[in-house]
Amino acid sequence: MSIELKELKTDTILMNSGAFANLLRMRDRFVGIHSERIRSLTRNVCERLDLSWTEGQLIETAAQLHDLGTIAIPDSILHKNGILTPEERLIMQGHAQFGYEALEKATEFAPVAEIVRHHHERFDGTGYPDRLAGDDIPLGARIIGVLDAYDAMTSERVYRQSKTDREAAEELILGKETQFDPEVVDAVLKTIRFGVH
Repeated sequence: MSIELKELKTDTILMNSGAFANLLRMRDRFVGIHSERIRSLTRNVCERLDLSWTEGQLIETAAQLHDLGTIAIPDSILHKNGILTPEERLIMQGHAQFGYEALEKATEFAPVAEIVRHHHERFDGTGYPDRLAGDDIPLGARIIGVLDAYDAMTSERVYRQSKTDREAAEELILGKETQFDPEVVDAVLKTIRFGVH
């Protein structure tokens, strides 16, 4: 899936993304902080992968808004203090599609919407919502997928302890070729400097 960067109105995207981000923070402070942490890491990963400034800005915006669809998830699921049931997990998975639908209505956000839609695809094609694999997954979605997993692993949850940075790095390495793009994992490891290879 290629992104037609020459048609992007980068300044408009950056200016308007703040409104979406504020809405997300108002809905759920934790999700807003999580998204901001991922956004802050994205720029360095994009630089490691030698992406253009414009593509980096696009992916950084998608990182900031990747969980926008959680606005449509019921509180009983979004704020549940425990592991989700299979039925609840299916509803939660809808957040990728909900985010896509919210963003694609604004023409300038169409490329961002595609990344948001696919940030839970897996490199081996077993992810959601469309079971895309390998390079068919937008690069921005592959980057966000790795950073999203890292942040989830290193964040405290009521039902489990957080992993150390080193433990999270080892999990990312184990997920190469199955859950994650190996090249992206390597760029993330170098960016965050876990000290394992």
